[in-house]
Amino acid sequence: MAENMVREPLSGIDILIAGGGLAGLTAAIECYRKGHNVRVVERRPGLDPFGDLIAVQPSALRTMRKWPGFVNQLYENQFARDIHMYKFDGTLIGVFPSLGDYDPSTGERAIALSRLELHRALHKYATSLGISVEHGISVEDYSETVDKGCAILADGTKLEADLVIAADGVGGKGWGIVSGKKEEPISSGYAIYRTTFPLEYALKDPLLAKVYEGDGSHGTVYIGSNTHIVTGKNKNDDGNATEDWSKTQSSDSALKYVKDWSPFVPALINAVPNKEVVDWKLMWRNPQPKWISPMGRVAQIGDAAHSLLPTSGSGATMAMEDGFTVAACLHISGKDKIPLAVQVYNKLRKPSAIAVNPLDLNIPQHQYKLDISKSNANCIERLPFGLILKHTQDIPPEIEANNIKFVHENTTIPVPRILDVLPDIPKGAESEGLILMTEIKGVTLVQWLLARTTFPPEFLHYSELIFGPAHLRGGRSLKELSELMESFNKPVLDLSDSALLIADLKKALTELRSIPPPPSVQPLKNIRGFHDMLLANVSCLASPVYAKPHKLCFSHCDLNPTNILVTEDGRLAAIIDWEAAGWFPEYWEYTSKVMQNVDSEILATFWDAAGVFGNGCYEKELELERALWHSTGDSAVHPGIRPDDPLDAPLH
Repeated sequence: MAENMVREPLSGIDILIAGGGLAGLTAAIECYRKGHNVRVVERRPGLDPFGDLIAVQPSALRTMRKWPGFVNQLYENQFARDIHMYKFDGTLIGVFPSLGDYDPSTGERAIALSRLELHRALHKYATSLGISVEHGISVEDYSETVDKGCAILADGTKLEADLVIAADGVGGKGWGIVSGKKEEPISSGYAIYRTTFPLEYALKDPLLAKVYEGDGSHGTVYIGSNTHIVTGKNKNDDGNATEDWSKTQSSDSALKYVKDWSPFVPALINAVPNKEVVDWKLMWRNPQPKWISPMGRVAQIGDAAHSLLPTSGSGATMAMEDGFTVAACLHISGKDKIPLAVQVYNKLRKPSAIAVNPLDLNIPQHQYKLDISKSNANCIERLPFGLILKHTQDIPPEIEANNIKFVHENTTIPVPRILDVLPDIPKGAESEGLILMTEIKGVTLVQWLLARTTFPPEFLHYSELIFGPAHLRGGRSLKELSELMESFNKPVLDLSDSALLIADLKKALTELRSIPPPPSVQPLKNIRGFHDMLLANVSCLASPVYAKPHKLCFSHCDLNPTNILVTEDGRLAAIIDWEAAGWFPEYWEYTSKVMQNVDSEILATFWDAAGVFGNGCYEKELELERALWHSTGDSAVHPGIRPDDPLDAPLH
């Protein structure tokens, strides 16, 4: 076992690890193996019992094979070799290897086991090596000098080492010295009811006893619409499992989600002792932008640097790989180049963490159906956990991402939160970009208005004739049908409950137009240059309109009603799709909006009632824009500029 570990020559590097969880203990064992001196401090008084099923993927097992006896111990305590997967009604889908990930180069297969069992195994192995693991010591802050890192305890005591590793989880304090900014959690919109309890409670029910009687462990998964159930029996459970998480719920609240399911599922829920389960809200967190302090004497690993949702099945493995990498980099660098070693660690591990994040989001695609809608060249994927993945083909994704960040920083306009931008993703002969952002719930403005519009009885019938198959028109031309519709009463829009929405839009667009413009905007130095560009292609047109003084305003430029989201109670939920935004003359928002909504009487009525564009102020500008439209066959090219773009490249 541990006494047979072959240790590398001593490096003389002293390492303090703040956090005795999976990441911290893994790092401690591997750093010890690489010849470093290790001390671990943990704020909890003992091993925490939190969590249920956890997976160790093959990539982590490769290094652990160098820890004599450890991997075999994990296999002995694994949760279940096979998972029985069922439809919600009890129909068997199939029997699958536990978690299933397999590495053909090593023959390793992922191990699923109780998180507590894994934690116990790591703790026992570390202490058997003689590594100091001290409990009840809380690190509240970090500092550093050129040659030392420092962990500051709750009582003010300072613990120094050549390197301090912050393995203190999502609630840790390492972000202060590393980035100066804490990544706030974002609700995914999903939650998990979870609990662990002694088997005897389940065996009281004859239906459950048929499944759980006997030796060994057993895993089952039931899959339904937008809900799934994972259950299992741990053969080595000592019966002392507890849940100490703060948010609990009655297990009865889960029953409403499993109506008409297999009788096994509600029976298992009803077997929960004291009817108490943990209500675990799944929170998305963006990976830390960097994981090391300025002087390279404090480094974050595991959840402290890049927490993952449990659907990834990779959280523990990623944390372990962090520990392996830090240990190896320090072994190569030696004591004199510790800051360089942690820089290399950060450079090596960050791409992996970012790459796993899409996996973190996409695993539930096997459980929940994606809703994909296409608009023009862009495709919007609605991912689980309240996230949106936008594909861009015509415009680099950085443009919209920068625009949204600019609006968020300079106004109170509700916009999605940008989580990541991936440009130039190969797709066949072309490439596309991806923007990962939060989803904002709401209906589009057009849906809101249509719900408040009364149409004449004949309107919908003739609309179906005009836009439907030709054989239904009875030989009448589209012109004849259109003329008939002109004779009907006009649709009536009721805006009696829209006062709050109108007020929100006025506030939002006033804020947008009030952002101070930059000293100059490339590639056009001023508004006169903008106007000269517009007229260059239509030399016969000239107008005193462009001679008028116009303010430079940051403009959305695509206020299509599908880009304005409204809450159920009639407030502005968000303005989305900012790829066309930039710095334009003050009238451009108005003329762009009118030209895009030229055929909609309902929208014209709404915008007139809203009065957010200075009604009547830009009619001459609109007249000229219409002339340009008819002359060129399209609206003028938008030469807006990406905010904060060092290249000052124009929008195309």
